[in-house]
Amino acid sequence: MVHRNDARFAFDKMKIEIITSDKDLKYHLFGAYYRWLKFGEKFKIPDSQASIIIDEDHAGLSIGFRESVRLYITFGVNENIDEITRWLFDKIEGRATYLLIEGKKINPTFSEMLTAIKRVSLLPPAV
Repeated sequence: MVHRNDARFAFDKMKIEIITSDKDLKYHLFGAYYRWLKFGEKFKIPDSQASIIIDEDHAGLSIGFRESVRLYITFGVNENIDEITRWLFDKIEGRATYLLIEGKKINPTFSEMLTAIKRVSLLPPAV
């Protein structure tokens, strides 16, 4: 996907589902070490105004080989989408099996994540 230099991106509550077998990933994402994560809990992405919001309660008691971490990411037009994607990628690298970004299955590579996030958050040209 090719974007013009003046392309603008923003999204309010982009749904991302991370499929993983790493039971600690959700706590790593939200900076909450082994405590109950509550639906709607918000975490600010460092060095930005962007944030993630957890989409369900997590008590850390789930059993099984695969788990889904559902969250929403919100960012405005003044945010650096590459840096936000890099932050998310660094958190899940080697820990995620795949992602669903707005329902589309994505491999957990930086380039595929960036392309998918840009695709769904591209705003119409400013007039």
